[in-house]
Amino acid sequence: MSEAAEAAARTLLSEGCFPADPFRALQRMPGLLFFTEEEMTAISPDCRLSTHEDARAFRCLEESGREKVLVCWREGVGESRLRFSFAHELGHLVLGHQSAFLHNIIEWETEKERRVRERQEEKEANAFAAAYLIPLSLLGLVVVKGGGEPEIVSAVFGVSKTAADLALRRKPDTIGLDLSQRVLDAFGQDTLRRLDRAFEAWDQMGGRRK
Repeated sequence: MSEAAEAAARTLLSEGCFPADPFRALQRMPGLLFFTEEEMTAISPDCRLSTHEDARAFRCLEESGREKVLVCWREGVGESRLRFSFAHELGHLVLGHQSAFLHNIIEWETEKERRVRERQEEKEANAFAAAYLIPLSLLGLVVVKGGGEPEIVSAVFGVSKTAADLALRRKPDTIGLDLSQRVLDAFGQDTLRRLDRAFEAWDQMGGRRK
């Protein structure tokens, strides 16, 4: 389950973008339109966000048969939470989940089967978001540089402390002296420079590394 989601995230990250930008990745999708929750509700009440959602992506078909992707987001949400929500919705779209469609219905599914599928798709989208925003190889390099605390991971990767703590529990790869070279091979020199600048910003703010 999570292996496929993480592989998809690595494919998107292969262009060497750090920190990952799910908003820009969504913008690249053909036929995509962004709306605030208020704007989306006025257009289609069916697209209303639930109380626990910060963002939602919907696939729908125009009368011409052309597909459109509508992204709805809630104003006033913190940046780190919204980044994770956008990455989560990006995961649904990239992984081709049925729940990304406006009319999330498969005729032959029972209600129980639908709930099981939706739970599975939510887990996969979360795995995608985690791997996309905090790749294990980059996290491993951060830990090696003395950034093995949730506060530092949160600052460097632009995620919440909760997401940072969960990422550290994924056992980042810190074994071997060639870690920097492997990160360089995977993400490019610019990523390493950006990572160093993120650390410099953390140090200048008075942060401390172990």
